Amino acid sequence: MKKTTLFITLALLGLCSSISAQDPKPAREPGKSYFKFQPRIKIGIGKNFTALPMKFDDFTMTYMGKVTQPVQGATNDFLKTKWGIYGGANLDFYLHPNFGFGLDFDYFNNKIKFIAPQALVDYTNSHPVTHLIESDRKNQSLIFVGIGPSFKILTTPKWDLDANLRVGLSHLDMGSLSVSVDSLDNSDIVRPRKSILVFDYHKAVNTIGIKVGIYGNYWFNSFLGITLGVEYIHSFVSAKKVNDDATYVMKYKDPQYYKDGSGNFDEYAYFNSATPLDNYPVKSFNVNHIAVSAGLVFKIEKVTVKKVKEEFRDIIVLVKDSLTNIPVAGVGVNLIDNQGKTIHTRITEENGKVTFEHVPQGDYTLFGRQGELKTNRAVITASEFSKKGTTIYRELLLSDLRFILSGVTVECDQKDKTIGNVNVELTNTSTGKSEKTISGPEGKFTFNLEPNSDYTIVASKDGYYSGIQEISTKGLDRSKTLYVKLVLCVNELKVGSTFVLNNIYYDFDKCNIRQDASVDLDHLVEIMRNYPTMEIELSSHTDQRGTDAYNNKLSQCRAESAVDYIVGKGISKARITAVGYGKTKPIEDCTKINGCPTTSQGDCPCHQKNRRTEIKILKM
Repeated sequence: MKKTTLFITLALLGLCSSISAQDPKPAREPGKSYFKFQPRIKIGIGKNFTALPMKFDDFTMTYMGKVTQPVQGATNDFLKTKWGIYGGANLDFYLHPNFGFGLDFDYFNNKIKFIAPQALVDYTNSHPVTHLIESDRKNQSLIFVGIGPSFKILTTPKWDLDANLRVGLSHLDMGSLSVSVDSLDNSDIVRPRKSILVFDYHKAVNTIGIKVGIYGNYWFNSFLGITLGVEYIHSFVSAKKVNDDATYVMKYKDPQYYKDGSGNFDEYAYFNSATPLDNYPVKSFNVNHIAVSAGLVFKIEKVTVKKVKEEFRDIIVLVKDSLTNIPVAGVGVNLIDNQGKTIHTRITEENGKVTFEHVPQGDYTLFGRQGELKTNRAVITASEFSKKGTTIYRELLLSDLRFILSGVTVECDQKDKTIGNVNVELTNTSTGKSEKTISGPEGKFTFNLEPNSDYTIVASKDGYYSGIQEISTKGLDRSKTLYVKLVLCVNELKVGSTFVLNNIYYDFDKCNIRQDASVDLDHLVEIMRNYPTMEIELSSHTDQRGTDAYNNKLSQCRAESAVDYIVGKGISKARITAVGYGKTKPIEDCTKINGCPTTSQGDCPCHQKNRRTEIKILKM
């Protein structure tokens, strides 16, 4: 029972704490002091339920002064208490709108009731001159004085709910009662009064008690209200304390142990003068009290607001890569308040820094993110605003093994002219996973690149076209490199515009397109579908090696192969002209480049540049 009592008490305390945590009132503000004195007086009814010896140790009883019989597992089913007077007072002191401490005083007074066993009831009913006589009565009483925390919960302007937890002193008097049978009738012979119960526990016990109280208050005004409450008190009383003290007497003659051979109540053996009362040694107590009360509640509340100078600081944040120590640009840094709300977001500049200006004093958290890459979190406390200086400095580290693709979209004809709001799509050629973004007003965009991976990237915008470019992180050391730089050019779709398809490959000395090298042509097919009136010239160029006749024939064949591929995708052949220019229109004269071979053996970047497929817009 004590374990159950302790569990109920802790559960009620946890409930009070959880409800208080949900109170919408804010925590105490800097420079604001709070005080409230709330006394409460109450009266009601209370019951010392089970505030008696409840279980008894094994003992032996005397049967007609001769034979002793063992009694095991005896329980108290013959003494109870009635509801009685209860009164009390609380003095609560709050230094916070929700939490405080208080002092309680409680008083219980209850009458003890003897529950006559059925055998005695039947006996007295059948013998009219026989009566049960109660004497030496003294009511039970409890005085409890305790101190502990107070909680103010579910507060509104007109009513609120309080919960108190107290630990203190229980002064417990369990009272006394004697019961006798008077005028025993036996063959018209009146016998003297026979005692059957002597209970004398009126010597007070001082022990530790614990109390939980719940009170609902309704306020008539800012000073006076009425209160309804429920109190529960448990007092810790040990059986040893009373068994070792001869002052405490518990003697009883229970009719259930006095039966004849037929199992009926043996009145002769029970009332025989040679049969004494049996001593009942106590095994356990359950000392619990509960009360329901009503009364008046008062409050004196004072809130003092001191004028406090609010401090402001600039917060400077540097975001760095943890592996290379390189400052990271384009990271969105969030300034988060102590409620978890993001109040500002700033993007780091090229030097990896961002500044939050004129931030008011408080507790904050800093956190950065760029795409899927995340930084650690850094904490700023309110106390740092009171230190000397005008700025607070923090570093955030980006710890990730991925690279950052830092790109910019420009116009192909004017490489120094950026173009913004371009749709950019990145595809991992190993996994097939694609990601999309839109370049900013200045043409900048970023992606995260996995180590040791190949990618393709393409851009699109209404009225513009870009070829597919390849990117690879293979061979890059992440401990030395963070950024992969890329300039992605887009061509304006207008008559006369010329652009190169980079990713069309042919086997050596052949004109058929390799099955794995038609990505740029697929992209061109999509553009022509989007612009159904567009007509183009598709030209093929060779490098400067070999004869004119050979190169003219090879380039024409390759141009026609590309056209056939496009037509096979559903584009009308009438919209495409195939031209093979051979080596007549080189981008660069490779004969003037040292190291560039002049025979079919070997290769160089100059030759690669000249070997190309070009698109020229003839009509839009």
